[in-house]
Amino acid sequence: MRRLIQITLTTIVVTAGSAGTAAAQSYVSPDAASQARQTSTSVDLRSPDARNPSPAVDLRSPDAVDAAQHPVATFRPGRATALQPQQSVVQVPANGFSWGDAGIGAAGMLALIALAAGTLMIATHRRRGPVVSS
Repeated sequence: MRRLIQITLTTIVVTAGSAGTAAAQSYVSPDAASQARQTSTSVDLRSPDARNPSPAVDLRSPDAVDAAQHPVATFRPGRATALQPQQSVVQVPANGFSWGDAGIGAAGMLALIALAAGTLMIATHRRRGPVVSS
């Protein structure tokens, strides 16, 4: 009975999801839609305050306003004052063995062994001996 209820609920959810996307589609032909857009008059539903916004107020601090009006040029890209000495890059030839990959493999194997051991412990059933009654 529980399986039947789960199947029914899953079917209802899938049907509701597909019906929601189908209801959002417009089945009007493109010609009718363009004609309806041309003939419709737009009504401004905004409040009077939103139609005529008040002038903008600068909420920055006086220091921020001054810094924006008089920028200080301390850095100019592309104009180095002193050349930095070049540092050489030493490449060590790889021998084909990566300790990082080996660690990942070892951790994965340890996880598989622990999973198998846990499964065997759950699956095996040991009898503790005869029950003694007096």
